[in-house]
Amino acid sequence: MKPNTHPHIRAKSIEIFYGTGGVGKTTIATSRAVFLATQKVRVLLITIDPAHRLKDILHLSSTHSGKIETIDGAFFGQPSIYFDALLMSPPATFQRIINDENRQEIVKNRLLKILSRPSSGMNEILSLIELEFQFRSNDYDAIVLDTPPGKHFLDFLEASKKITTFFDSAFVEIFTLLGKRTGQIKQMSILSSVISSGVNKLLNYLGKVTGESFVHEFAESLFTVYKNRDYFLNALKFGQKLNDPNFSNWYLVTSADQQKVAEALAIQSSLGSIVHADNFLIINKSLKKQLQTWKAEGELIAIKNVLLQREESLYNISQYGQSKTLSFSSINEQLPEKQVAHLINEWPPL
Repeated sequence: MKPNTHPHIRAKSIEIFYGTGGVGKTTIATSRAVFLATQKVRVLLITIDPAHRLKDILHLSSTHSGKIETIDGAFFGQPSIYFDALLMSPPATFQRIINDENRQEIVKNRLLKILSRPSSGMNEILSLIELEFQFRSNDYDAIVLDTPPGKHFLDFLEASKKITTFFDSAFVEIFTLLGKRTGQIKQMSILSSVISSGVNKLLNYLGKVTGESFVHEFAESLFTVYKNRDYFLNALKFGQKLNDPNFSNWYLVTSADQQKVAEALAIQSSLGSIVHADNFLIINKSLKKQLQTWKAEGELIAIKNVLLQREESLYNISQYGQSKTLSFSSINEQLPEKQVAHLINEWPPL
């Protein structure tokens, strides 16, 4: 297979793959990671998709979640290279950022356990924290990010806004009052005298309904997050860098299906200015190359032309998104590692 015709796609610090479900996004992201590794780039492949489709491709189990695993390229027909992979684990990320000598006791907190579940609203924030942490380690030249499908990816992009909202003045107000009630904070300057009566009434009500132990755990949860706020604030700054064209590559992955392309472009249009102009639309499972080399005869010529026109119409649709378009051939392989091995060769040179 010949690579795409683009002269090159420069490897950048963060390479983000997103799109709808069922289009081969994780497989394409994996092929990018392996390709970069063949070019002597130090690569980390991260999936923040709770479904962890990546573990099936890499033959990992759930016990590997939250741990850096070194993957042998021989698995994909590249015996001389290695790259790292990480299955995102919100509890593991949360436990690492807790900077406290009583870490194990804090992790047992019921509310913190709920917050660190993959289905919680904190999942996207913790994913951004994990991404920033791995980038700051300086262990990698490029981090390839496999994201959740569809609207769940948009939730990840909203993580920065969630962090800003979380650490607003209302949070400080609640934190101040809870600190006084639980004895965790001896003094919080003049803020202690201006706590709103509404917050006070709410906490009194919670104490009566759920018991003081719940209020204590609630306070401990907020106190733990606030004490480790630098991780959250660093992630906020990092999230803002993702819009820098010199820092990131964005790949919107779809398949050679008119409906899928339309769905993908709908996602792209909803992103607005979040994605910078230097981005790529990947049409996966394309038959264009096979059709161009097909020596059809007789009535089959008409069928070939219809199929070619259909493929061309997909590219015309993609132009509305103002993206550079890449096509990846349909692979007649059942095993995902075999699919990845073929797709490696279709990436343009760096």
